[in-house]
Amino acid sequence: METMTQDDVQLESVMPALKSCPLFQALKDDHFEQILKISEVVRFGAEEVMVQESSDAEAFYVIVDGEAVIRLSSPSGDGVDIGRIPAGATFGEIGLLLGQKRSASVVALDDLTALKFSQKAFDTMIQKIPKFGVGLSEGLAHRLDQVSGQILLPSYDDRKGAPQEDVLKLLPKE
Repeated sequence: METMTQDDVQLESVMPALKSCPLFQALKDDHFEQILKISEVVRFGAEEVMVQESSDAEAFYVIVDGEAVIRLSSPSGDGVDIGRIPAGATFGEIGLLLGQKRSASVVALDDLTALKFSQKAFDTMIQKIPKFGVGLSEGLAHRLDQVSGQILLPSYDDRKGAPQEDVLKLLPKE
């Protein structure tokens, strides 16, 4: 990972990614310079690990240029790619919100530029940016919807009677 100085980065180069990101869509153009000031611009090479599974969640990222892959460790120790993160998308918010360790690794597929926001910057944005929390909620809901559609549910045959008690415990309570 290479950290770039503010002089190395032109606001115009990160604006398209920030504007396409739901978290920042409520901002006016003059606010983006402030966002750049509270972020760190970082570059990763191809196949470089951006965040490591099980590590502490200390930041969230907006991918400005490039694409990343979400990778889980298999029991054999091999990495299994489970999804991709395109330019303009974010990752790392859940770990910051919940104070949990990283649930997966994120690896740059090719040379990649991202904005890195610390926990402090994240908390500030939640408090001070109009609709940041709404954008965050919508983005997380969209991800949940995508993942839910990928989960295969077993077919249920009502001729076999009611599901077992351990299955019923998995259902959400109203």
